[in-house]
Amino acid sequence: MDLKFKKAASPQDFDAVAALADEIWHQHYGRFLTKDHIDYMVSSFQSADAVAEQCANGAEYYIALADGKPIGYIGLEFPPDECFLSKLYLRKSMRGLGIGSKMFDLAEKLAKDHGETSIMLHVNKYNDSSIAVYERRGFVKKRDLVTDIGHGFVMDDYVYVKKL
Repeated sequence: MDLKFKKAASPQDFDAVAALADEIWHQHYGRFLTKDHIDYMVSSFQSADAVAEQCANGAEYYIALADGKPIGYIGLEFPPDECFLSKLYLRKSMRGLGIGSKMFDLAEKLAKDHGETSIMLHVNKYNDSSIAVYERRGFVKKRDLVTDIGHGFVMDDYVYVKKL
């Protein structure tokens, strides 16, 4: 398999991220969030327009391509001293092949390239499988975080940090 990463920069790229988000989020989060909650988060934060706006405000998205086909994506923000890994999603059929590790490696490289000294992320408290992956990658739980995202929904997360 030929694995490449492409920085999202065009309307077609933003559409690809949005399509991946719709597929992956419903499949993954359906175990512990309602469909309405997932629909709201995807439309609010991962629509093509929302991704384009985030990129216009300094976020960077990278699409993972296997043999030229989109299979996952990363979203990063670079405030001073601590990279925020806001998104790291991979199609279920592509998990267990080492691709997630390559995605983490890219996120760490990009954070270092931006002069960051650590990477921070938020993870849903009930997302046991992702929490296990983050801890294996050296992330440490720092605190709880509950965020009101509107329409009666909250994000009930842990904040994890990894020093670079």
